[in-house]
Amino acid sequence: MASVPVQMVELVKLGARQVHSDEDPEHDLYIVRHRANSYVAENGVMIWEKEGTNTSKEIEEAYSITVHNYALGYSARFLSTNHNFYFPGGRPVLEVKALLSTCGGEDRPSTLYRVIHQGRPDDRLSLEPTFRKDPPNPFGGLKARGHKVIKLDPTNRQILIQKHLLWNCRQLSPFLSVTSSLDKAVAIQASYLELRFKAPEIMEIDSTHPSWDHAKQKLFDMKSVTKELGLIWRNFYSSEYLVEHSIPEEAVTRRFSVEQTKAEHLEKFEEATEKRRLMDTYNEKMREWREKNGEGKQGDLEEKELPEKLLEGKKRKAAGPVGKVGTWGARMGRLQG
Repeated sequence: MASVPVQMVELVKLGARQVHSDEDPEHDLYIVRHRANSYVAENGVMIWEKEGTNTSKEIEEAYSITVHNYALGYSARFLSTNHNFYFPGGRPVLEVKALLSTCGGEDRPSTLYRVIHQGRPDDRLSLEPTFRKDPPNPFGGLKARGHKVIKLDPTNRQILIQKHLLWNCRQLSPFLSVTSSLDKAVAIQASYLELRFKAPEIMEIDSTHPSWDHAKQKLFDMKSVTKELGLIWRNFYSSEYLVEHSIPEEAVTRRFSVEQTKAEHLEKFEEATEKRRLMDTYNEKMREWREKNGEGKQGDLEEKELPEKLLEGKKRKAAGPVGKVGTWGARMGRLQG
């Protein structure tokens, strides 16, 4: 088995969230709009930069990217008295040239798993307001939803990674989520079935297959991503990896339908199904509680109204592939991406 070398990808390192310059006055430049936006992709990156600084020129020279100052065309007096108008918020630039490492060498898992589906109908929308109609995974789940639509560059790579990790973000992504954990993949497949997704399937992927184009199909480990970009670690990032662009079809070694998974991993599948149902019960109780009491005290709800089995799980922090309450939605959204 040939070892895949680690690559170092250059990018502009940004603050983890969008702010106003008043909140974070120590930085010289903020990215207001990035190139995933179709207009900006053609016309450059929109920034706000303090007068007398040259960070934008450094970015232009480093990456051959056109940068436009959002504040140009307005008088200094207008800018000083209409701050919110001319600066709607942006990501502060922390480093013009930072490095993000791909997953290679001994750290690269030999086998990865990805869960795909054929979409979800909207026949439960009237019964369950959190259910929504979902389209099938495009390109057979082997290419990112943003394939040939989203253009990655050093100024937007971090932003698009963070957006991909938000389970409720509907922006097209240039990344695909995979996991090195078969248990987690089984849990996702079982949950998809409970949520009425059609034909959920687990793909087993050989990460060292010679068909990988490592210059284009980069693999990132979430442990390295969070550490190198200064992002907060979340429990549901465990054993998660991001594939840029696509997965080669030749690298898919097996496919598990629901029936095949039950035949080989019935205990894991049933455990995941039960946890999904407990999560649904918890969410329904929380909705009822909030409708009746506003935000209320969640502790009262937990002690008086939740099923005993769910309480036991919460006390153990629901250890296992599903994770604790509050992380399942995020886990679900990313293997769907």
